[in-house]
Amino acid sequence: MARFRFRLQRVLDLREQVVGVRRLALAAALAREREAREHLDALEGEMSRRLQDLAAREREGATVAELAPLRRYLERLGQEREQARTLLEAARAEVARRRDELVRARQEARVLERLRERRLQQHRQDELRSEQALADDLVQSRLQSPTQEV
Repeated sequence: MARFRFRLQRVLDLREQVVGVRRLALAAALAREREAREHLDALEGEMSRRLQDLAAREREGATVAELAPLRRYLERLGQEREQARTLLEAARAEVARRRDELVRARQEARVLERLRERRLQQHRQDELRSEQALADDLVQSRLQSPTQEV
């Protein structure tokens, strides 16, 4: 039986390597997205606590001058929160782009994998036909030659 050889195996190997690289790039983008989400959550938590502090101090009768530093801090937190939201949206866009790249790379590799599978199946069928033809020839030659007893 002849050994199966897929002539495009190197191309398939390269495409599978691209899939691996794309998978790593997606994992890195997902990590950046998670970090951006965690940072935004932390800022929102801090802002919520400080707003509660501000409300409590206002109820206690704190003066405008006493509340000014807390208000400035809240203002800065608000700006940081908006920057964090922008970063999170950028991270989400990158994840979507990386996911699309991975899907395309998988599709390109899968095309060659299916071609390889079809060629392997064809090879096996050819081998079976060849073996059957050989067996038929052997039977035919034995039927045509007289049997000799020893």
